[in-house]
Parts: sequence; structure tokens; C-alpha cells
Amino acid sequence: MNEIYGHVGCDEALLQLGSRIRNLAAPSDTFARSATTNLPCVCRVGTPTTRAGLLVLWLRLVKNPVQIGIEQHSIGASVGIAQTGRGHTTVDELLRCAHVALSRARSIHAEYCFFDPKMDAQIRERSLLEKDLRAAIGGDALRPYYQPIVDLKSRRIVGFESLARWHNPVSGLILPNAFIPLAEELDMLDLVSGQLFGDACRDAKAWPSDISLSFNFSPSQFSDRTFADAILTVLHETGLPSHRLEVEITESALVEDLEATRHAMQTFAQRWRAHRDRRFWNRLFEPLSPVRIAVRQAQD
Repeated sequence: MNEIYGHVGCDEALLQLGSRIRNLAAPSDTFARSATTNLPCVCRVGTPTTRAGLLVLWLRLVKNPVQIGIEQHSIGASVGIAQTGRGHTTVDELLRCAHVALSRARSIHAEYCFFDPKMDAQIRERSLLEKDLRAAIGGDALRPYYQPIVDLKSRRIVGFESLARWHNPVSGLILPNAFIPLAEELDMLDLVSGQLFGDACRDAKAWPSDISLSFNFSPSQFSDRTFADAILTVLHETGLPSHRLEVEITESALVEDLEATRHAMQTFAQRWRAHRDRRFWNRLFEPLSPVRIAVRQAQD
């Protein structure tokens, strides 16, 4: 709504929602506005059944359309709940815990969520992990491991797939499903992936010339128009021949941004033709360079 009506329109919507909640509230309840779209509420509610019933009423009121000018709009909401008497000694602490529960409700696309002390532990753990990941970039803690690719007919190793690994000084070996999404959220994926890819290319340069390197990039990286150029730059700097690289891409990347993936493939082809070397052909799109693109199914 901010993009359509600006702050004035959002304020009007919040005033209407606040009025609805106030009409439902008991005299002892307290309501306020602590942020742009946050409405803290302090309520005296006894049993779990009563709490659940109140939540249902609140959410029902919020979902009713609001009138902005001559138009009506439906609004969604999430509720985070923290209860007194559970170790929250100050109002600030109670509000913080409610906000933690609210963030969890939004992240799992739920209408409401009750605060659990485990959420605090997870947040603190994530904060430490984020700090350690920032410190790991540029060091030896982030390293590629290699899984052999075997030709079933000849039973010969024809290449190696690069696997991202992080040696955390406290947690030990951390797998990519734990730190790659975090790097993406922190806008650090290009740094992490770039370091791992560069190390893998340098390692592969020392392998026999008939052994290839397979490297998996995130779907979001294919949407970057400089993606192909960045890969070719690393190949040039490390001296790894491009025909020995196979870039892995999941089906989801093709579906999410087909045009960006096509652009990356065409860039490979154009750069390769500029070097007057042999061409490869890809079954999906245009002529492709010997940097091979392997489409695979995403793993759960």
C-alpha cells in the first residue's frame, strides 16, 4: 500500500484497524503503535482457549477490507505473542520476544506464533554463524571438497564435482545447506561462491587434462547479467581451459529466470567465438562454448 498511497494511505488503514481492535478490547487492555506497521497490544487473557479465541477475532477483523479513498483493500497480518511470567522481566524484553515470535510467524507464513525460548537460542546461533561466516571469507575455512564422476561404461573417473564445505572453529564441518542460504540472505553469495570456484579451478588445473570440474551455482546467480563474464574471468586467471568446466544449474533456475539463463549461455558462446576456438552445441538454446551447462533436478 505504501507504493500506491504512500504513508498517508497506510496511516489511514492502520487507524481503521486500530479502531476495530479498540472496540474489541477490554478496558484494561493497552494498544500502541511502535513501528511503521506494528501494533503492540497488552491484554489480560486467561486460558489458552480464550487466547486462541481472541486471536481468531483479531485476525478476522484485520482481514475485513479497509476503505482508502473510494477503494477498498484487503490486508493480511501476522501476530507474535509473548506471555508474561515466563522470564520476561521488563517491558522491553517482553516486546522483543513478541517481535521474535512475529518474525517467525512471517517467515513460516503463519497467521500467529507464540514465543518459545528455543527461538532466542536459534537467533543467537544464527548471529554467531553470520559473524563466523563473514570472518571465514578470504581464509582457508571455506574449501571445496571433491566427489568423483565415473563413466559407467569404462569405469574410469572422468571428472570431479566440487562440494562446498566450511570448517567452523566451533561447530566443525558445516554443509552448504546450512551456510549457502545464509550467504544469500546476507548478500554475500558472490563472495563465498567466487572464493570456492576460484579454489576449485586452481585445484582442477593440476589434474590430468582429461579430467573435468563440475561446479554448482545458485539459481540467483544466473539472474546476474555479469555471471558468465565472471566465470570466464576466473578461468582466465586460473588457467583452467574452459572445456574442462561443467556448470551445473538446477531446473528451478531455468524456470525462475529463463531469459537470464539464456543470456549467460549466449555470453559463453560469444566470448568463445571471439577466441576463434571450437564450438559446442547445446540442446536447449543457441550454440554454446565448451563451458558445458548441465541441467539437473533440484534435491530436497
